[in-house]
Amino acid sequence: MYGLLNRHAELERLIAWAQRKRLSAARRAYEKQLLDTEIRLNHLLVRAPHVARWARLGHMVGAWITPSPKYYARGAAAGYRR
Repeated sequence: MYGLLNRHAELERLIAWAQRKRLSAARRAYEKQLLDTEIRLNHLLVRAPHVARWARLGHMVGAWITPSPKYYARGAAAGYRR
């Protein structure tokens, strides 16, 4: 669950980046992966709401303690390539 929350946040950042760079094909691919991730998150939320609540709280605390970098290294988005 925690990994899905991290993936969701990373995909949202990649979509914003692709939109700034005007990369429509990459943005659509990231949006499709984001939709799949949201479906999986909602499925887990229905099955285990208490676990989801604790995972979301842990994700928020982790994001507050170690924020995402302003600039990413070259090739950082290669892990999302299909």
